[in-house]
Amino acid sequence: MGRSVEELQQYLSSTEWVGWQAFYACEPFGPIHDDERMAELTATLWRVNGVKTKTQDFTRSEPPHSKRAIKSANDELLSYFRTNCPALAGT
Repeated sequence: MGRSVEELQQYLSSTEWVGWQAFYACEPFGPIHDDERMAELTATLWRVNGVKTKTQDFTRSEPPHSKRAIKSANDELLSYFRTNCPALAGT
């Protein structure tokens, strides 16, 4: 919400807080939900262009900051560089 907890306690009434909770229950927001919406949009664009795909093909199977996700991303990047830019990959 762009404020510290102390600022929210000072300026946000309990009524407004409950209102935000109700809004979030109906229309979730935030980076995780933004990623889900983008995955759905991307899958839809691929499908209308004749590619058989599912929304899950464009979502993360791991939380983005988990050790396994970071290692997987690093491995993919290194593999790409080894294949396409051997001078940069140190091979």
